[in-house]
Amino acid sequence: MLTRRKFIRSFGITIVALTGAKYFWQVFRYRDKHSVIEDAISLKLPYLDLEQAEIRRFAQDFISEYGDEYQKSFEQIRFQVFPFGRISRATDDFKDHVAQVFIQSSNLWTVPFDDSKKVKYIALYDPYIAGCNNIFAEFI
Repeated sequence: MLTRRKFIRSFGITIVALTGAKYFWQVFRYRDKHSVIEDAISLKLPYLDLEQAEIRRFAQDFISEYGDEYQKSFEQIRFQVFPFGRISRATDDFKDHVAQVFIQSSNLWTVPFDDSKKVKYIALYDPYIAGCNNIFAEFI
């Protein structure tokens, strides 16, 4: 016979099991930094026509340039449990930053608003090397 106490206990065990399974799946999925970068770009830019090889090249360059600087963000994404709160906002900001750097590093701005072209990764964007090519700069 199913009593209220058994129902609450089974519901609690189910919630704990699902949360634990999600946590361990996320830890398993984000074993390396490359998968974090690839997933962030795929999540934030699903409407662009991207090739996985281009995303992998960008991930390698991004990690070689900024890997140590963003080590805390990589760990927060890997060990994040809940999709809300302060850590979730920090990881969303990091994913937005990765997507922005990818867009600035691609050929999207050479022919703007041309949806027929495939977006390709050119080189890692550095505003100090090519400041005049900054698309967000305002020239007076």
